[in-house]
Amino acid sequence: MYEKYEVKEYWIVYPGEKIVEIYILTERKYGIPQVYGMDDKILVKHLDDYVLDLKDVF
Repeated sequence: MYEKYEVKEYWIVYPGEKIVEIYILTERKYGIPQVYGMDDKILVKHLDDYVLDLKDVF
């Protein structure tokens, strides 16, 4: 459904495992997700290149 409505990016957060999966739409399909753990930082391009430190989340 996300592909159908061309959602550019979506995140799945697994709080128990302290993992975030990010799916990015390219050419109308989602590829393999980018997977981040508690010690990682995520560059959020859609928020003026905000850097999210997952230590602050988990």
